[in-house]
Amino acid sequence: MIGCGGRGGANMNTVAGGSRRRKTDVQTAAPSENITVLCDVNQNAVDAAAQRFPKAKKYSDFRRVFDNPNDFDAVMVSTTEHTHTLAAYLALTHGKHVYCEKPLTIEAASPMGEAHPELAPATMTVTYEFPARGSHPPLKLVWYQGEARPPQFDASKMGNRAQLFIGDKGMLYSGGRSGPTLLPEEEFEDYPTPPETLPRSPGHYIERIQACKGQGPAPGSNFLYSGWVTESNHLGNVAYRTRKKLEWDHVNLCARNAPEADQFIRRPYRKGWDGIVT
Repeated sequence: MIGCGGRGGANMNTVAGGSRRRKTDVQTAAPSENITVLCDVNQNAVDAAAQRFPKAKKYSDFRRVFDNPNDFDAVMVSTTEHTHTLAAYLALTHGKHVYCEKPLTIEAASPMGEAHPELAPATMTVTYEFPARGSHPPLKLVWYQGEARPPQFDASKMGNRAQLFIGDKGMLYSGGRSGPTLLPEEEFEDYPTPPETLPRSPGHYIERIQACKGQGPAPGSNFLYSGWVTESNHLGNVAYRTRKKLEWDHVNLCARNAPEADQFIRRPYRKGWDGIVT
């Protein structure tokens, strides 16, 4: 466990037992795995977790965790946002299974959203244009953040985690945790519900444990998928800070038309992180 207080403590409960699980037809028993390493910059968090796992080794610097990589098989990263990538990278380069929760946006605290040089505004709209690939046509995706909402939908009825798919004959709305709705509803009220074609997840914690043990497929939100999603999302912040439309080179991780964006893609690190992030 890299980060074992707060959110880290909650994540720890999900893999070591003691958590409450949602009830679904596909839900299996909550895992109860062996916690062998506890790491947190807050010593109180480490000491509290150690009462439950007294045999676990204790650290305050996650770099030192990987001095003894044979002590563990998998890592859960629950650190603060700006160190997620460092801990996850160390785990991956040591051949460990990794669970990592990472943010997709940064919000400014000022009322008007005019953001500090390190932050994007709380309310922002970003347009992404993906080229055609294979048999798939080009795709336009618009991200609405904060108070922004798509003009095709009643803003007062749209949730904070909603998606709206706009087609030629109508729209498909998902409120985030609720099921999808075809719009306008009066035109699609008799439309038959299509059969399920995708496997249902037993929950991402269980998915991950099963994959670590070779008992299941790669989790749905695996690093390849989630990494690309996060990369795209963060580019909205980069475009805002450069005040330019970016032509993104995903192979070389740079904006072909905006070399000034490089300063927001990578940053120099202090001595002591050599060989980890360079």
